[in-house]
Amino acid sequence: MDSELDCSWIINEENRYNNMNYRENMNSIRCYFIYIGSNSNILKIIKETENLVDINNSKGIHNDRLLHIIQNKRILDSGQRFKISNLVKFVVDIEPQNLDSFSCMREYELKDLGFLKEVNIFGNVIIEPSIFCFHSLSSLYFFFKEDEMLVKPIRSILKNKKDNSRTTKKVRIYEQN
Repeated sequence: MDSELDCSWIINEENRYNNMNYRENMNSIRCYFIYIGSNSNILKIIKETENLVDINNSKGIHNDRLLHIIQNKRILDSGQRFKISNLVKFVVDIEPQNLDSFSCMREYELKDLGFLKEVNIFGNVIIEPSIFCFHSLSSLYFFFKEDEMLVKPIRSILKNKKDNSRTTKKVRIYEQN
């Protein structure tokens, strides 16, 4: 019988504690796709993870990739169509030396810290570095609203508009010899 104890968890916890002394870039971020119906109720929420890439010495999502994500997520499996309403990011990007005062804040003081920010969908999304213990909280929220664009019934171009008769225009197709 092996009498050695597995102490790897101690090393992991020490690393986690040491990583609280500085902010670091994340490699991925959670994305929540929230679909809102025409009567303002939430129809569906999808959660996925998106890998972050290097953008000007920071980590984030390139504009092209962001637009690709939005384009792919705007139609549900049921065929319902949605349009992007908002994109919001949540990143706790406090400085490590402010961690003690942060933990003592009251709820009303936390609201003004600006962790929740609306993002322009036509630009790169930059994810600020944060303390390791807050990485799992960082996320992007994509809000989609049901597309209420009325679809007009398709009308035949061969129907006569001028009179109300049921006659149609005659179309002849000639073959060339």
